[in-house]
Amino acid sequence: MRILVIEDSEDFRLLLELTLCDAGYDVDAVACAEDGVQLLEARTYQLILCDYSLPGHSGGWLLSQVTKRSQRHIPCAIVTGDPDAPGIPPDAVVIRKPLDFDRLLSEIRQMLTADDVSVAVGARRMRTLYQHAAGVPNDVSSSATRS
Repeated sequence: MRILVIEDSEDFRLLLELTLCDAGYDVDAVACAEDGVQLLEARTYQLILCDYSLPGHSGGWLLSQVTKRSQRHIPCAIVTGDPDAPGIPPDAVVIRKPLDFDRLLSEIRQMLTADDVSVAVGARRMRTLYQHAAGVPNDVSSSATRS
């Protein structure tokens, strides 16, 4: 699982990167929203974790770019001391500062699991629609094992 981290504080960015790598994630970390957008165009990420207050464009702006530029849903979390800051997308998970790293890892696991479940449900729904359109019974696997 690859996570994109956008954090302008070098020390905090390194701490996030090390924590996530130790938890088994592949991490790309950058200091500004513009660099984050460039990486989003070049790589595939399963999750984005960004600070709200960044030099140049805000974390809220970055997350709005994710929805504009990505062909698929990417779970996003924003780290901020002000959860009511303007521009935070309604579907973003807000993680308050000061950061509890155990809670952060728990939130990330939940977000990734929820996204995996929604992908699996979507694939099942597409398979069912295809079977219906092709006139194939929905219970093909169980009827094949009964014969």
